[in-house]
Amino acid sequence: TRIDLKKSLDARYARQLLESNIAGSIGDQLTDDQIQTLSDITSKQTTASSRDQIQRFFQMDNAFHEQIYRFADKGNIWNWLLTFSTDLNRYRLLRVYDANLPMDRLTDEHKAIIAAFAAHDADKVRQLVYSHLNLMLSEQQSVLDKFLNYFTNIKYPPQRYSDGTHLLQVCQKGVWAHVDGYTINVMSRICVHE
Repeated sequence: TRIDLKKSLDARYARQLLESNIAGSIGDQLTDDQIQTLSDITSKQTTASSRDQIQRFFQMDNAFHEQIYRFADKGNIWNWLLTFSTDLNRYRLLRVYDANLPMDRLTDEHKAIIAAFAAHDADKVRQLVYSHLNLMLSEQQSVLDKFLNYFTNIKYPPQRYSDGTHLLQVCQKGVWAHVDGYTINVMSRICVHE
């Protein structure tokens, strides 16, 4: 079945709000051993990336985030999030397969989060986790460009240039891009002049 992009985005939104606050709540409390656990997971993730072990990389990415919930004694919330994150996790896996989006961006952000935990800076932890879980929005177009046929329920907020023209809209018949006075149906590559 296709990935429901709307469900993915909704799950991301819930996770971003919950996880950033959960991480922030323990941002000044992690022990050296707990910080080392996060570092070890990130090292395994880096190794998986260097060996192009995409499934392993994805597993370690999940393990990193899950561990934050466990450290905060919020494992039940992690488990609850998983119940409605199937589409989000399928999206996230495709993101790892997109060669235009380097895996080290994720591990670099994990390392920054670990550094904030080590500095016991709860506000910085909250900010970094919130920003990290915002990646989906900034990387969404690249994933859709590569794997468009894997998705359903694609809706974009109206993005406009300063002159008021749309960057991209979705119609019932497909994805439409507005380029130099032409409307291009990206799904079928048909051009229609406006």
